[in-house]
Amino acid sequence: MKRILVLIDTTVGGTTGGAETHIWNLLSRLDLSQYAVDVIYFDTDEMDSDVIDSTKGEIAGINYYRIPVRRVYAPSSFKYLKEIYQIMKKGDYDVAMSFFETSDVIVAILGKLAGIKMRISNRRDTGFRNSKKLAFAYRIVNKFFTGFIAVSAAVKDSIIAQGVESDKIQVVYNAVDIHRFEAADGNKIRHETDINTEEMVFGLIANLHPVKNHVAIIDALFELHKKDKKAHLMLVGDGVLREELESQVERLGLSNHVHFLGARFDIENILDSLNVFVLASHTEGLSNALLEAMASKKAVIATRVGGNVEVVEDEIDGLLVSTDASSIAKAMIRLMDSEKTRKEMGENALNHIKRQFSIEQMMSLYTNMINTADSTSGLTEHTTRPAP
Repeated sequence: MKRILVLIDTTVGGTTGGAETHIWNLLSRLDLSQYAVDVIYFDTDEMDSDVIDSTKGEIAGINYYRIPVRRVYAPSSFKYLKEIYQIMKKGDYDVAMSFFETSDVIVAILGKLAGIKMRISNRRDTGFRNSKKLAFAYRIVNKFFTGFIAVSAAVKDSIIAQGVESDKIQVVYNAVDIHRFEAADGNKIRHETDINTEEMVFGLIANLHPVKNHVAIIDALFELHKKDKKAHLMLVGDGVLREELESQVERLGLSNHVHFLGARFDIENILDSLNVFVLASHTEGLSNALLEAMASKKAVIATRVGGNVEVVEDEIDGLLVSTDASSIAKAMIRLMDSEKTRKEMGENALNHIKRQFSIEQMMSLYTNMINTADSTSGLTEHTTRPAP
């Protein structure tokens, strides 16, 4: 039985982003007759708040350690780092895996000191948020990892740019459980938002953060309304920009057509209520929301950045656009005007997800990697990358 230690800065099964869903998909499907899994998470008050999906909870058979590391370099964190090191030493782990910055530093350094043979860093973005200080830190800690998992080829390229050898990086795409969407009921959401079945609805599921470019989507909707093409926009998620975005909507006279739904657990129903999904990000590692929208048979509009171009085949299962409002608006109008195109792209999108982003494929790549834990080289030639 392989012993696995997972360290995460956030939570398993939360609603704050795609990483939480990805980790849940991975850990909830590991065969616990073959793998013994412990999880250390660093969240404090957030773990008991409403950001956790109550339908998930803790995964039976997995041990959880809640250790409130706030700043890894702060003197106040020393006792917590000592506690983590002791867990690592006593656990006799074959593999330690990290998600996000703090856990990366801890797994790289303490994992090596504790003698854990395979130390894997999961990287989920292209480093757009990295400060100069963090970028410098990564160039140091990268040397202590035996391997890396990149969520897309774009993320792999960003890791290589940090000085990591290509053969130490495995691309493993996010995966979607398509069965989640089979019983979805979008009528509930339309009734909640007082939108009738004939009206056009665009939507985005993402934290209200500048990188997601909500401003441009709202401006694009305004362009539609100026052309007398009335449509609604659902924005699912919360974040630092909410007040600013609400002011923008009010200023443009769109208050009756833009719906801020906040953090939600009923994503399947929300996606089912949409006609088109729009992702206008300035950069992306690989968007879980985009994959889920395609699994929900929705035509998608996505910006031509990062992992988006690895997911969306332009003109086949969606439209790739620039990040400016004008480009987004043109794509919105095109799909708004053609139900036939929306339906064809939605069908193609679902088939694309089935082929390339299945849970089975993701689990195969992870378990193949974990099963090489006796190797001193980390990732080996026995793992394979999904075909683009």
